[in-house]
Amino acid sequence: MGEAPRSCPVLIGREAPLAALRELIDAAGAGRQGLAVVAGEAGIGKSRLAREARRHAEARGVRVLEGRCFDTDAGTPYVCAAHAGSVGSDG
Repeated sequence: MGEAPRSCPVLIGREAPLAALRELIDAAGAGRQGLAVVAGEAGIGKSRLAREARRHAEARGVRVLEGRCFDTDAGTPYVCAAHAGSVGSDG
């Protein structure tokens, strides 16, 4: 496996979205279900925000399901969420 992407140790300008994700993660750790969709234009920091949220979740023992969309998925909104919802189902 390759090395983890290097990034600045300080997350700049994403305090509110990160706080919202951490709150959702903490609620999941307490047994409540939830879903977060991180969306936006290319280059605004979605991947970095998701990495920080994942670190928070893993530090608390919260399982993370991750999906990614590609330009070819543009015709099917939320296809990743639909797929994530089917993980572990019988159908």
